[in-house]
Amino acid sequence: MRPTNVSDARAFGFVPSVTTVIDRTLRKYGLELWKAEQLVLAVETTPRLPNEADDDFVRRVVQVECHQDAEAKAARDRGTAIHDLMARVMRKEWVDCDHPMFPWIDPALSALHFGKVIAVEKVLVGPGYAGTTDLIQESPDAYMLTDYKTSKTLPKEPYIEHKLQLSAYAEAWQRRLIGDDRAIYKKIRVRNVYVSTTEVGKYSIHEHLDWQTTYEHGFKPLLQYFNWVNNL
Repeated sequence: MRPTNVSDARAFGFVPSVTTVIDRTLRKYGLELWKAEQLVLAVETTPRLPNEADDDFVRRVVQVECHQDAEAKAARDRGTAIHDLMARVMRKEWVDCDHPMFPWIDPALSALHFGKVIAVEKVLVGPGYAGTTDLIQESPDAYMLTDYKTSKTLPKEPYIEHKLQLSAYAEAWQRRLIGDDRAIYKKIRVRNVYVSTTEVGKYSIHEHLDWQTTYEHGFKPLLQYFNWVNNL
């Protein structure tokens, strides 16, 4: 077994994931800034060897000591734990309230009430792409698609890549509903829930009101560019 590559996609007609399209075409300023911060912190906190030249010191920190990699792994692990626990709760699986990560997510979960939960970690297939949204809820007049994100610092505004991601999910969900009478009368809404990985219980919610515009003028051109570059 091995990961699927572009040659496989050409041969078998596979479609890319939403995150693959965005990661391969969009410069993510927030992520780049975070990586730069981690590198600076690694340089500042790593002890120097006797008589070590500046170039050798920086090379050792980046390529040998890899302190920034350990920090990144710790952040990913905590983010994965938060994400998985939120999914378990929304599926109504048993969760121990003494779970060490429960205080991190409980306030955010309390703010997610919208309507009936109809899907958790739902795979959606759009025109030429696929992806998994974390939560779909249904109220009498709307659907709400929610994606969880974890962050060291809660953003005042959602990152553009997250708006693009949700716009693709919403478009795929809308197409899935074609032919369903409920879809004619119901609006599709989308939101990101950011959960802090450094402050227990801190979160922020951002609803994206213009997802159709984001899809048509943002994600759709990125997908076309991705397909062109990869000859798909």
